[in-house]
Amino acid sequence: MALIAAKPAVVAWWLPASDCQGAVSSPACASRACPCRDSQRRRTCPSSFPLSRVPFVSQSASTPESQNPSAAATSESKAAPTRVVIHTDGACRGNPGPGGWGAILVSGKHRKELKGSEAQTTNNRMEMMAAVEALTALTKRCQVVLWTDSEYVKNGITKWVHGWVKRGWKTAAKQPVKNEDLWKALLAQSERHDIEWRWVKGHSGDEGNERADALANEAIDEMQRRR
Repeated sequence: MALIAAKPAVVAWWLPASDCQGAVSSPACASRACPCRDSQRRRTCPSSFPLSRVPFVSQSASTPESQNPSAAATSESKAAPTRVVIHTDGACRGNPGPGGWGAILVSGKHRKELKGSEAQTTNNRMEMMAAVEALTALTKRCQVVLWTDSEYVKNGITKWVHGWVKRGWKTAAKQPVKNEDLWKALLAQSERHDIEWRWVKGHSGDEGNERADALANEAIDEMQRRR
């Protein structure tokens, strides 16, 4: 089972030569699910990219379990969830304005980067989108440490969202919750994994945060060059 889905938003894989199994094509842009078809959610959509056949799982010699599917399934169900560290960030030039998001997923020696953009959005939405897309990319339950420089995202998903749900997506002041669509998506993804949400100060020299910010801005630049 692949841990991370091969999505059009993938930028690149870095894999040891011993793990690389060649290249596979990304889904065709003609697919209804391809975000390239949505002008509000343009992303990098390469025609192909290097990808391990079993991302985040080392390739080893055949064992009795691998020859016995039922035994392998039992062993996998007993195994501890894979640990993944994620750094996310969003950017917006003008608020609202053209925006981008970036995410980095790391598990052991494996690493994956994602990015995307929208023509008209807000910084908060891009911060949320980065987290949603990163978690959506995981194809099975994982133990996740997710770093964000957005207190809006961290406090929203760990503190505020439960009250919003109880009140039918209303704030304490009985006003509609802003970005309800993304909060629902983030809540659904957070329930798929065991997540430890951590906050990091933006632009403070943190390597993961700086790279996620660079990806978000790259996504904006690429979108604007296409227009």
